[in-house]
Amino acid sequence: YSPTIYSPSQLSEEAILTCNLVKNFVGSVKDTNSKDAVAVFDLITLTLTDAKLPAILVQTLEESIPFTSSCSHIWIQFALALVRNNLYQQAEAVFHECIRVFPEDICITIMA
Repeated sequence: YSPTIYSPSQLSEEAILTCNLVKNFVGSVKDTNSKDAVAVFDLITLTLTDAKLPAILVQTLEESIPFTSSCSHIWIQFALALVRNNLYQQAEAVFHECIRVFPEDICITIMA
């Protein structure tokens, strides 16, 4: 242990630190493809869910939508995070938008 190195003392601090590092990394890499972005946001989802931080997960996924608008997987994660956060009307609106944007994805219709 070094006094000059930050070390998170709680799981929530570690989750937020990890989330911010990953978001900044993805935001700084211009060549990030959708497969890599999905993997990154899957890790963020697992980290924030494990730390019981659903509100931060919703905010993070909402901020990612403009960058991953062509990826139904992120939209579904966002809708499910809204459900987990008891934001049912917003989740319903996201599911309806998913069905409109990705009509060929039957999984979205089943989940909605």
